[in-house]
Amino acid sequence: MAEQNKAPNPQGGEQRTTASIMFTDVVGFSRHSAIDEERTYRALNRDFDLIYRQVAANGGQVLNTMGDGMMVVFFSSTACMECALGIQSDLHTQALSRPQDGVLQHRIGLHIGDIILNGKNTMGDGVNQTARIQSLARPDSIAMSREFHSLVEDKVRFTSKYLGPRITRNIPEPIPIFEVPPIDDLIKQRTAEALFSTQSPEASTDGATGRRSVLILALVAVFIAIAALPIFLIKSGDLAKNGRTFGPGTAGKDVAKRIKEKIQSQNAPEANNDSVEANNAGPGTISLTPDQVADIAAKTNSYDYAGIAAELVTAPGANSNDGMIMIKKYESLVQFKSWMEEQVSAATETAPISITLDGQTASVFATPDGVVINNGAQGTPKKLWEYKPQTIEAIAEAVSAKPTDTTTTTATPSIWIGTFKEVHHLGQ
Repeated sequence: MAEQNKAPNPQGGEQRTTASIMFTDVVGFSRHSAIDEERTYRALNRDFDLIYRQVAANGGQVLNTMGDGMMVVFFSSTACMECALGIQSDLHTQALSRPQDGVLQHRIGLHIGDIILNGKNTMGDGVNQTARIQSLARPDSIAMSREFHSLVEDKVRFTSKYLGPRITRNIPEPIPIFEVPPIDDLIKQRTAEALFSTQSPEASTDGATGRRSVLILALVAVFIAIAALPIFLIKSGDLAKNGRTFGPGTAGKDVAKRIKEKIQSQNAPEANNDSVEANNAGPGTISLTPDQVADIAAKTNSYDYAGIAAELVTAPGANSNDGMIMIKKYESLVQFKSWMEEQVSAATETAPISITLDGQTASVFATPDGVVINNGAQGTPKKLWEYKPQTIEAIAEAVSAKPTDTTTTTATPSIWIGTFKEVHHLGQ
């Protein structure tokens, strides 16, 4: 289906045109709003700013905002696809630095079809179908029609899978749907392929739909997540079950190096030897499943160190030297949290903690509604652990430098802060 390179004019009379259409939507928005309306709308506005930037960068036009979603049109299918991929990539990157309960999940639907513009109203079969396609998308994924997929599969690099014909409400014929999976799914898939395949990543391809940039992003994200845990051991026997286990390295950077070496090795015996088991790695190992690794990464983002320690205690090899070191690391961060809460709760508006954040001096103090950061314009009070790791680090550094701190030895906060920075990859 040909696209018309002609922008709509919502202020004029009725206009019919063919365009690439994008619908976005927040998953579970009503539920989030019922729990914390103010915070949910703040997060929505933040995400809308991100989406608007991507739309503008790719030459799209927002025709309508529908509560927690948008309708956007493009007169280039490739621009539309690039925008959708950019939105989900930016949202994923943003989510990595935020507590889990401060992240909204968006789904996107793409289609090409006719739209009718009549003043401020937007109608047409293409609009209706795109809305239905969007409703079929999973959280953090992109769903698209076969017609749209055929226009972009040879022009934009991405990974997709065919879901088959899907029946949607008020659409008489099933719509054949393709999906770009959530980036977290791609991380698991690509890392498994890279770790267990004898083919080098450079030689691997998804054909026209293999989006190399997403692959690189996925692998880098996994390197970062796993580097926080001093573990590396492949249990090839679990590969058939779509699982893998890991055993220890000596430090986060060593782990990242060893993963890179593993991926670059085309003839590693572990890759095709199903008899390799966790206990073959020698003493001092701890084994984690892929789901546990993902769960630990999520708990790290929400500062749930106690939950991580509890999970590690039950893992095979927890009593090994490296297992005990890992557990002690997260137990020390539990102490770090208690120390931080005690220090920050003692700060007042008249006697705040002075920090340097993004090159600016700011005051931090506690109120009955939460912790405030004032850098000239007083911010909204939030719970301490709703702030980004970079902010927590700045507060911790300022507090540890206070000569009046007598709750611990001066060395202990420094060790805690170093561990915090290591786990959250700060200053790397």
